[in-house]
Amino acid sequence: MRKLSAILYVSLAVIISCSGCKKWLDVQPKDKLSDEKLFEVAEGFRIALNGVYQQVSSQAVYGRTLSWGLATAMSQEYDRGRVNWEMYQMMSYTWTDASIRTTISSLWSTAYNSIANCNKIIHELQQVDTMLFPLKGVERDLILGEAKALRGLLHFELLRMFAPAPVKNRTMNAIPYQTSYPSYITAPMPTSVVMDNVIKDLEEAQQLVVRNDTITNRTAMAQKLQSLLSGSSQTNGGLFFNFRMHRLNYVAIQGLLARAYLYNGDKENALKKAEFLYKTFGPAGRLRWWAFTFESESKGENLYSKLVDDVILAFYDSRLIEQFTNYKTSYYDFGVSRPEVDKYMPLNERDFRRNLIDENKFISAKWMENASTWQWRKEQNTIIPVLRFSEIYYILAECYFEAGRTTEALTVLNQVRNARGRTTTFSSTVPNDFYKELFDEFHREFLLEGQTVFQHKRRDRPMQVESQTIPMDNARFVLPIPEEETNF
Repeated sequence: MRKLSAILYVSLAVIISCSGCKKWLDVQPKDKLSDEKLFEVAEGFRIALNGVYQQVSSQAVYGRTLSWGLATAMSQEYDRGRVNWEMYQMMSYTWTDASIRTTISSLWSTAYNSIANCNKIIHELQQVDTMLFPLKGVERDLILGEAKALRGLLHFELLRMFAPAPVKNRTMNAIPYQTSYPSYITAPMPTSVVMDNVIKDLEEAQQLVVRNDTITNRTAMAQKLQSLLSGSSQTNGGLFFNFRMHRLNYVAIQGLLARAYLYNGDKENALKKAEFLYKTFGPAGRLRWWAFTFESESKGENLYSKLVDDVILAFYDSRLIEQFTNYKTSYYDFGVSRPEVDKYMPLNERDFRRNLIDENKFISAKWMENASTWQWRKEQNTIIPVLRFSEIYYILAECYFEAGRTTEALTVLNQVRNARGRTTTFSSTVPNDFYKELFDEFHREFLLEGQTVFQHKRRDRPMQVESQTIPMDNARFVLPIPEEETNF
């Protein structure tokens, strides 16, 4: 892995030069600080963590590839006749195309570079006293927890892209798992070991951020959308502890654990994580820090273009709409597949997720500019949904069903369906029927968000695209590791 050894040095130049935004931190570097100077003060750790968030929000990772780009193309959600050549090749799984190889290589290198940055932050945090930070141990643990969560999440994304799902092969060497800094050459590990490390990082991260998110700065989470998306004036310590939707917060990490456990085939622990969130923080929970967007907010000039109320984690890019517009150019409008939308959201079945699609142009509002001047509408132009509470419901419904708790499974599944406007009640307990409806929900809910393909992959369930059956074979759904990384 010659190239990997080169990228595993923290990119301080990237971190220090990142353009700032109050969504991430309230501090920005005034000078090009040296490595040693950067981590002498609490502000340096905030700057470094900000740099990682900026990096993973870039087009190479969540800003395009893992959202409306490659991951969505793999899900076959665009109309092939209305996308550019690169996206068309992605939808054809042509991994030998030169432009696609560049996209794949950029995902790999940027993700591992971000992991190296996380490892640098973790390493430096272990060298300093908690008294360095304004909020002492709370702040130190928060930064450490977010760095570990980012490290776990990025490895998980790389595994989902570059290796078969555990249900197909748990023992093959998949990808390296980097946990130290500096690190030079690390051989790939079996999928089972990578998943164990992902879960370990996320479990530790959750315990590290819990004090800030549920005690010290509880208001930054408990004020629901107002605080999560737009910030709270009651946060202890300033803006750094704000905008928790855009950071690896306590609930998001718990949700990612539910996702990771399910992907790993551990339905018992997936159920525990999802059930805790469902009963505590979700729309049907005790605290109800999250909700489902009302139908009235799904249409008109002031629509919630990303149905944002149930988004637990969303990364941020102030130029997101501009980047999308520039990528598709004026020749292609990136319309969605009408047959697929009609199949999953037919006009004769009320479902206001379809309200996000222009019925004349058949373009989704999710990645188009919302011209509204209303704060919560306009701010959706900049967010990249990574995890929704609806997914927690789906995980819980699936785990209940697998455990034989079919009544509870149907109750939870129907709560999402009805919250999205569907007036029918799904009632079948036949496994084939249940999983068809569950996967139909994935296609409705995650349209153009890059999550649908992984739901099929983790269960080795073929995709039905119009009249074509697409099996989850490795040639299509396991990306080739960049050639420069394969010389071990």
